[in-house]
Amino acid sequence: MKKRFLYIALIALTLGACTEQDIVEQPSIPTDGGTEVRLPADVNSGELLIKFKPEMTDILDRTMTRAAGNGGVMTRSGIPSTDEVLEILGGYHFERIFPVDSKNEERTRIAGLHLWYQVKFDEGTDLQEAARRLSQLGEISKVQGNSRIKRAYNPKSRRSYVSQAALQQRAATRSGVAAGRFSDPGLAYQWHYTNSGNIWVNDKEELYAGTDADGNGYKDDRYGYNFVHNTAAISWTDVSDIGHGTHVSGTIAAMNNGYGVCGIAGGDGTKDSGVKIMICQVFAGENSVSLNGEAQAIKYAADNGAVILQCSWGYNSSEANEVEGYSPGPATEKEWADTYPLEKEILDYFINNAGSPNGVIDGGIAIFASGNEYAGSASYPGAYSKCVTVSAVAADFTPASYTNFGPEVDISAPGGDTEYYNAIGEEDNEFWENNEVSGSILSTMIRNGSPAYGYMDGTSMACPHVSGVAALGLSYAVQQRRHFKASEFVALLKE
Repeated sequence: MKKRFLYIALIALTLGACTEQDIVEQPSIPTDGGTEVRLPADVNSGELLIKFKPEMTDILDRTMTRAAGNGGVMTRSGIPSTDEVLEILGGYHFERIFPVDSKNEERTRIAGLHLWYQVKFDEGTDLQEAARRLSQLGEISKVQGNSRIKRAYNPKSRRSYVSQAALQQRAATRSGVAAGRFSDPGLAYQWHYTNSGNIWVNDKEELYAGTDADGNGYKDDRYGYNFVHNTAAISWTDVSDIGHGTHVSGTIAAMNNGYGVCGIAGGDGTKDSGVKIMICQVFAGENSVSLNGEAQAIKYAADNGAVILQCSWGYNSSEANEVEGYSPGPATEKEWADTYPLEKEILDYFINNAGSPNGVIDGGIAIFASGNEYAGSASYPGAYSKCVTVSAVAADFTPASYTNFGPEVDISAPGGDTEYYNAIGEEDNEFWENNEVSGSILSTMIRNGSPAYGYMDGTSMACPHVSGVAALGLSYAVQQRRHFKASEFVALLKE
């Protein structure tokens, strides 16, 4: 029988839980056309993202063709009025955000994503003035700032690790281990289940070959892509890498193979069993992508076969507590869409274009963590009405003390809460024996650049539980020869 696979795009390998975007808006910039450009306070100096009107397509295409030998990087657009402003403002870098992918270029153009460009200016350029000048041009439809996404948790906070040997030893002496086909020794301590990850492979590419063999615009992307460093080499050994994304992916896809810990949709360890994790890396060490890199990662996921977008990150919510050091984020869907139009467009692209009309699901499912700010509303982009937003519960299945909640939240899932119940890192017998009551989430991790197992709390940990269950549901739908539109499956998931 022909095997079918479900691909989950994990944004990203060393992913941040509910990233802190520090959105403190500058005064709005009115334009002659009555529109306004919202620049967040943490906007990257000397960078803007602009979208041209469709009428400019032919000119931009000709400019792109001339720049093909330079990797698509230009200094000017080829549109006289735009280039005059770029010259005045000190523009020196002009590049289409989404590389040409011949296989998916038609739907890229239908979605209007081919019209988005990144512009860089001299360091001394007044960015608000640049945004104002560009937004007044008749050939440009949207202008936004470019910021780096940030982690909302403290990478230096204390974490708890456990070795494979310790798991084996404790499992051997523990009574009441769950019966059935799952034999991983760590299952006894994974209170969040009643039951080494599976990595997606791009068979057409070879790592370090230096070629774009499949013509998707990314060289050597055999296991996904590192959008932080613009390379196919996925990184995890930096001293600042704590294994956050590895922990998330283990919850979804750790193999149920008698070794280590279990994953919700990890399969039984046999070949081609279990969900596949497509790595779209947006955090690496102390570094992270800007919003254009985030958008590239999401489009890459949709164009290369992912149907579930697992996102344990987001901005602060509008009800974030400033006294606690949280800067409030967008309060409404309109405010978010006006401030970050590229982000909305790329999420719409994934939701509308992932999957296949001939496969198990037509469209994609974007699943986000709600946030860890103790706030009564979810953070964007997860609060977007077309996304699935997940809050966290503790081991007694009451709301975790830190979780964001409110009307934008769709589903609750296990996230742990040692902040309230138990200090993380305790190694005594009582902690192990009562982990079902007081524990955080046990999964795969990275420790000092090496594989490990360990505990973490957060809505970041709750989010992959929902992604894993969604993957199981779609796998069962394949067996039943069922087909869903993405909206239908999301409705089923919520019900």
